[in-house]
Amino acid sequence: MVACLSLPAKESAPRVARLLAKLDRAPNDEEILRLAEAAEAPEVKAALSALVATPAGLEALLRQKARFDARTLAPLVAGTARTLLETQPEVALRVISAFKLTELEPEVAALAAQNASPAMLVTLRDLGSTRSALFLPLAKSPDPRLRAAALAALVSTPEVLISLWPDLNAVQRRRVLEAISATPAGSRALVSAATAGTVSRDELDGPLVEKLQAVLGPDDAPLKTLISSMADLFAQVLILNGAPDGWVEGDLSLTGPFTVETWIRLDSGVGNEDSLLAAPGVVDMNFFDGKLRVWAAGLNDVVVAKKAVAAGAWTHVAITRDAEGRFTIYQNGEPDQTESHPDPRPWPHLSIGRSNTGKGTGAAMTEFRVWNTCRTAAEIRTWFDRTGLKEPMAFYRPLNAGWDRLHGSARVVKSMDFPTLATPEMAKALDEKFAHYRALADRPGDPVKGKAVAAICTACHTVNGEGGMIGPNLSSVGAMGTEAILRNILTPNAAMEPGYRVFRAELTDGAITEGFLASRDENAIVLRLPGTEDQRIPADRIRKAGFTKRSLMPEGLELTVTPEQWTDLFAWLKGLR
Repeated sequence: MVACLSLPAKESAPRVARLLAKLDRAPNDEEILRLAEAAEAPEVKAALSALVATPAGLEALLRQKARFDARTLAPLVAGTARTLLETQPEVALRVISAFKLTELEPEVAALAAQNASPAMLVTLRDLGSTRSALFLPLAKSPDPRLRAAALAALVSTPEVLISLWPDLNAVQRRRVLEAISATPAGSRALVSAATAGTVSRDELDGPLVEKLQAVLGPDDAPLKTLISSMADLFAQVLILNGAPDGWVEGDLSLTGPFTVETWIRLDSGVGNEDSLLAAPGVVDMNFFDGKLRVWAAGLNDVVVAKKAVAAGAWTHVAITRDAEGRFTIYQNGEPDQTESHPDPRPWPHLSIGRSNTGKGTGAAMTEFRVWNTCRTAAEIRTWFDRTGLKEPMAFYRPLNAGWDRLHGSARVVKSMDFPTLATPEMAKALDEKFAHYRALADRPGDPVKGKAVAAICTACHTVNGEGGMIGPNLSSVGAMGTEAILRNILTPNAAMEPGYRVFRAELTDGAITEGFLASRDENAIVLRLPGTEDQRIPADRIRKAGFTKRSLMPEGLELTVTPEQWTDLFAWLKGLR
């Protein structure tokens, strides 16, 4: 077997298949992966047919199902799944969901009609079942797991699901919006409901409307009419298109302590030509190798960030200098680099976005601030996701403001792609919200009870080797401190780690699938979602794919727990170190 596995895939797979028939054991993952590389070969199909007939073989296939095209395995596993529905229904439901065995939908529905379980409803959802008469009563069940599964299953009948809108809480409504906007039928139903007022337009934010545009197309007449009535979807941002002549003539001077901060969305191919603020031959705050740095004449790099900034995503960056000339770089409100070479010299005649390389900055910017003080870490953390500040500054262009003294190709445009920032009114409400949940988090709680509450976390996050693999590992999250944990839960879209944005696949049938990008190659992408099996999407079904500007972390989790549960949850989280 070892010798066979060392051969090229197309030559190796048939040999591995023949050898497996002679072994008195289930195949290991490496052997299954080799079969997946040539699943259409006759010998491989024969081996797969034999494997699905045994419990161990079927389990081995389920572990590596994302490596196979479901269209290839579905005919091989359908008979086994039908038999297992009578003897091992839980295993059968996994198989039916994993390989999209739509021909077994009637049998699953019949079982659900007799005694529905969340697993049955999840399987019917995965199969696109339209049995709203079955799901609708269950959507009002006192069992929260059954109720949630029934609501998810109603996605294939969006008009029925929207009829429940008045009875849904904020978290349920958000989940419904994300789910029904993934298909043409659901998107049309949502646009109709928003136009009629059944769904409030205030509940449709920019990312959701962009998703509707991706599904229905930017020229869909009802959607265009709806968007034209929603002015809050747009904001003015500065656009620099990478041309050498594009910058803002600010004639700014930095003398003594200062803070420069902005929200920036860099174009692909980030490099030292992408500049925040510069004066030729004097200083350049740019993104060499994707990392924010300050280059100063005679000293070269005086400070360089540790973490690279991801292209295509809005990121808040800040640079401070204290009275001794020491620098600190911040990213998304948190210190990133505090080690620097001091440079207290004055820097005159600075321009925004002007590159010293002979190329040009490719980026969008907004909420650009220059202070004649060295802002503290607490001040930057508190104010990085706010707009409409009233404090005196050397220079300030808030979100949605006009920019003057544009040079060359620099321009200001109205865009639906802008960072989520709180206005003074929103900030007041947000401060009250944080104060409420901070007080609950600071109370003494029971970490044992908190671990039970943390099922809402471990559905996506790994903790000490257990849990999901969608979000960041939380095994040492307590070291972040209460404030950082609160911010990540209460305002997940304010600042995101690049790898944990929602990945979107626009399919050839007009639908959309979103989730965590587990893997991607020339044959397929694999998306991971909580509460369901990994989804393998063949490349020939994908029209377009890429990351969105939304976080994988859902909003509104605080609404799903009681105050006591919140306190217990934080007692557990703070103990993870």
